[in-house]
Amino acid sequence: MIAPLAIAAANIGVCVIVKAVSYPPKECPIRPGGISSKVYRTEVSLEEYLAYTTEESEKVKMNAYAAKFGGDIKKGIAALAGEMRNGI
Repeated sequence: MIAPLAIAAANIGVCVIVKAVSYPPKECPIRPGGISSKVYRTEVSLEEYLAYTTEESEKVKMNAYAAKFGGDIKKGIAALAGEMRNGI
């Protein structure tokens, strides 16, 4: 679950960068100054999710697939993502 961000600003422009890796896509509410809110949906490809996942079990599985391809992480991610899409 992504926690909402509360951002306070005093008469200045605010630039907010939210980087969240999630699969499946999730919603991230942003409330500048607590007055109103906007909800942004984070969405990345399955390959990008696998490349940056922090879930230990997924990292172990992804590294095992990379090992099948001589340590090539790109090929390992592609193979794992293909199998996940096909329900294998």
